[in-house]
Amino acid sequence: MYRNIIITIVLFACCWSTQAQWSSSGNGIHYTITELSNIDSVNVQKLADGKFVIGENITILQGDTLLLENSVTCINMADNIDITIQGTLLTENRTDSLLLSGDLMSNKFFSIHFDNATATTLSNLIIENCYRVLISTTNMEFDKCEFRNFSDACINYMNCNPIIQHCYFHDNQKAAIASPANTYGSPKIINNILYNNDLSNGNFPQINIGPATEDTLYIIDNTIEGLASNMSGGIGIMNIYPSNIVTKMFIANNTIKNNRYGFTQYGKNISSIIINNYFIDNNLETTPNNGGSGISIYGSDSSMRAYLRGNVITGNLWGITAINHHAIDMGTLNDYGNNSIYGNGNSGVKYDLYNNSADNIYAIGNYWGSNDSLEIENVIVHQPDNANLGKVFYSPFLQAQPQAITAKTEEDNFVKIYPNPVQNQTIHIYNNSGEKININLYSVLGQKYKQIQSNNEHIVIDVTNLPKGIYFLQYTHKHGQSVTKISIQ
Repeated sequence: MYRNIIITIVLFACCWSTQAQWSSSGNGIHYTITELSNIDSVNVQKLADGKFVIGENITILQGDTLLLENSVTCINMADNIDITIQGTLLTENRTDSLLLSGDLMSNKFFSIHFDNATATTLSNLIIENCYRVLISTTNMEFDKCEFRNFSDACINYMNCNPIIQHCYFHDNQKAAIASPANTYGSPKIINNILYNNDLSNGNFPQINIGPATEDTLYIIDNTIEGLASNMSGGIGIMNIYPSNIVTKMFIANNTIKNNRYGFTQYGKNISSIIINNYFIDNNLETTPNNGGSGISIYGSDSSMRAYLRGNVITGNLWGITAINHHAIDMGTLNDYGNNSIYGNGNSGVKYDLYNNSADNIYAIGNYWGSNDSLEIENVIVHQPDNANLGKVFYSPFLQAQPQAITAKTEEDNFVKIYPNPVQNQTIHIYNNSGEKININLYSVLGQKYKQIQSNNEHIVIDVTNLPKGIYFLQYTHKHGQSVTKISIQ
């Protein structure tokens, strides 16, 4: 049976050029690009109308700051330029975007390396014709930035927890966001658009990451769409190195479509919560035995865990594949899955769930495209088809497809949640759906703390005894499902 394969970068090589090098003093000096052009007008040239050209490598040492001031609109980089930030790189608040651009014609792109730098936020940057942005041991944030025409993965992080939000990654040769398989990091990847990456047609997903730290890794509210490459997947995570740290990930409200595969989870010690996502038409793989799942879980042992609720999985070569070992929860009698899994298949055969392992799967309370149990049995491969496989427990099942899930949270038309953050030990939920609402409150580890069913208009949840931190409140009503992040302070 087929398996998805992802390739992660095991080692980053530092490709420093032999060009001249300018370095800051390390004495707490605050520089601007304009001031650098006055210090070295040959290699930092000021042109007209806020445009600059950098012709040599630049290093900002710890304690020093480089400000990309508002008057600067474009910085062009010479071939193979390396910008190294060990101190602080700042962008001022601006309504327009600052362009950082390498030379497209030479194909000798510049790179930016944040090396144990001061945590900072970069916003409203357009970075193009770049090799990569490498972040090592620096917890920084990218907000409202655009990344295009990179020759390597756009953002490579290692041993840090970057925040990447409201960004646009498109038309790059490799992945949009990546990390090595032998380093750790728990990024927050929120509300980004990843489109038409992996133009080199390599075997890796648009988000291609290794194991996490003790913090939870979040991938929320993103659109991840392929187009030109039949080898590019959506999201891939791998943990193959010995470690006592469990990689915890929360994947919610994403749309992942038109890729080689949607999501793949490989190795061990990974615990994922996968809620309210669309995995649609991830079928670009030309050889079905090599890929094409909406979701694929491949575990070396039962520490490979996944909790799936409220997802729509359709139009893929395979719906869900479970390979080797795993502990997958797709729904129980007390906690229905509410996943819609239908219309997946290849070579004229429907494959909505393929349990290619000896482990059982509980998949109760899901919709399979039919209300006929025999038809549902025909789209699930498990023990009745092969005695060596585990059994899938799928009954009772939903006889009608749930309403389409929504990515709305606090702004949901039918459910209002106050306050957030929670500071007075109670969560107030105003139910305007006119029907019974099912509420589950989870920790970031997937532990269920509260389960409530009520048709009251005003529902109060007491959280007095819960530890402070981040939780996820999932609610289901006749109009659909949603999940929102709750902070209890």
